[in-house]
Amino acid sequence: MSLKRSVLSVYRRLLTVQKKSFAGDTEMIRVGLGQTREQFRAKQSLTNPTEIQAALAEANDAIEFISKELMQLQFAPQKQRYGMQPSFRLNHTQTLN
Repeated sequence: MSLKRSVLSVYRRLLTVQKKSFAGDTEMIRVGLGQTREQFRAKQSLTNPTEIQAALAEANDAIEFISKELMQLQFAPQKQRYGMQPSFRLNHTQTLN
């Protein structure tokens, strides 16, 4: 895969994982997508393949962190507390590492 395709693929995956992870939190989505766009634009002028690969690795680390380490909580007014969104709950076959 060419570097250009790799960059576009990682960019799309990062936007997608942010939208899914912060579903229902429009402010976090807006801020996260804006920061992602700024970061990619700031590195748009890179031409050295090694620097591009390093930037891609950084973006992939962000994808990994957002999708596996970050959890969005929702406030339940009737219970007066925060809780996990159902889509993030572990089923009986999953464990936390």
